[in-house]
Amino acid sequence: RQAAEIEPGSAEAQFNVASIVFQEGDKEGCIAAPQRAIVLDTGYAPAYERLGALLRDVDRPTEAIAALQTGLKLNPNDANSWLSLGLSFDDLGQLEDAKDALDRAIEANPSFVEAHQNLGTVLRAMGRYEEAIIAYDRALALNPNSETAIANRALALLAEGRFEEGWRYYLTRPSIVKYGDRLHRTSLPDDLS
Repeated sequence: RQAAEIEPGSAEAQFNVASIVFQEGDKEGCIAAPQRAIVLDTGYAPAYERLGALLRDVDRPTEAIAALQTGLKLNPNDANSWLSLGLSFDDLGQLEDAKDALDRAIEANPSFVEAHQNLGTVLRAMGRYEEAIIAYDRALALNPNSETAIANRALALLAEGRFEEGWRYYLTRPSIVKYGDRLHRTSLPDDLS
C-alpha cells in the first residue's frame, strides 16, 4: 500500500494493492486496484487479467469476460487470462466458448494442470465424456496427485456408463478437498460421497 501511496501514478503499484486487499478478505474492495491501474495505463495487460479473475470471484462473469477479452488483445498468450475467460463463460453456461478459451489456455501453456482439469469438466458438462477423460488424463500426467482430476475423471467414467471402472477410480482418491468457498463442479453427487 505504501508503494501505491508513494507512487500514485504507477499502474503496477496500484495493481499490487489488489493482492493485499484480497488477503484481507475484501473481494469487492480489491476490484478497485486493477481498475485504478487500468485508468493509469490502459495497456497494462496484467491489470485486466486480475480484474477479470476478481470479477468472476464476486459472481460478475459478464464483466469478467469483457475485462479478460480486453487484456487478451494486449497479451494473447496469457494462459491465466484464457483460463479465467473459460471459467467465466462456463459460469454463464456458454460451454462451447468455455471450451475454446480453455483450449487456448492449454495452447499458451501445455503444462497448465488447472486448464486441463477445467477443460475436462466443460467437456463432461457437454456430454463429451471420452474427451473429458482424456483431458483429466493429461492433467493427471502433469500432476498424478490431483484429487480434482481423479474425482472428475471418475465422474466422467460413471457418466459414460463405465460404472465399475468409475467407482474403482473414485475410490483411488486420497480425499476430496473443497477449494476456497466454492467448488467449480468438482463436488461429487451425494450418492457417491
